[in-house]
Amino acid sequence: MNRSILLSVVSALLLVSCSQSTITPQPGIPVTGNTPPPTASTVTPAAGSALTFDGRDDYVMVADDPSLDLQNSFTIAAWIYLDGYREWGSIVTKGDKPNINNYAIQQSGPFDPIYKTEYGKLRFSGCASLTAPLPELETLLLLGQWYFVAVTFDGSQIRFYWNGRFDGASDVQGPLCTNDQPLYIGVDFPLTTEYWYGAIDELRIWNVTLSESQVQEAMTGLTPLESDLVGYWPFDEGAGSVAHDRSIHANDGLLVGDPAWIHPGAPVQ
Repeated sequence: MNRSILLSVVSALLLVSCSQSTITPQPGIPVTGNTPPPTASTVTPAAGSALTFDGRDDYVMVADDPSLDLQNSFTIAAWIYLDGYREWGSIVTKGDKPNINNYAIQQSGPFDPIYKTEYGKLRFSGCASLTAPLPELETLLLLGQWYFVAVTFDGSQIRFYWNGRFDGASDVQGPLCTNDQPLYIGVDFPLTTEYWYGAIDELRIWNVTLSESQVQEAMTGLTPLESDLVGYWPFDEGAGSVAHDRSIHANDGLLVGDPAWIHPGAPVQ
């Protein structure tokens, strides 16, 4: 076998090994500093993939942009998969300081001295006047299953949806404050650092409040009110260090740590 053929075989084996990595459970919630983002690379799209996070040091960082500052209305929707519970582990957080995040959708848990509830729920936090318990999803999410979740805000109320169905609401008075910090996917930095342990797919953020029927459309793979999207990360790249935003705002994200691409992704109907 000549040298060029041997190098091609080795490169192919390394690519398969990296893109199909598995997650090893890690106990507790780690506390670490920021990891410098890798250099962006050109990738070939592979439709149907998703991104997994190891619960230790993986996340996606999206640079601050005015389009991501949401004060009076928003909808955040994604397919999620939990390999393990991590209190405060975040689907998405805009900011990195306690009490001044613009918005965050995080996992609930039993250990916070003020906001403790139970594992398996999602909670909203942000720079609004909030009391304990924080606004939460009512349904408990089990490990090892894909779920479609959505959270909407209309300036006075947070509403949760689970697999397209309404699942709880709480009064939250806007406007929410904004900041000039990045948008983080898969991590929450304030105080301690809490990482998502599992997979995220088809993450979308609108600057408007979707209705229940529109949330159901989004679950099927349609994109209602597409012109109001401020971020859409389908995670279909399948390889590389960039999660491309398909909205008109081009809020691309850089992978930090070692998130793994998996195929297939979420079971979009």
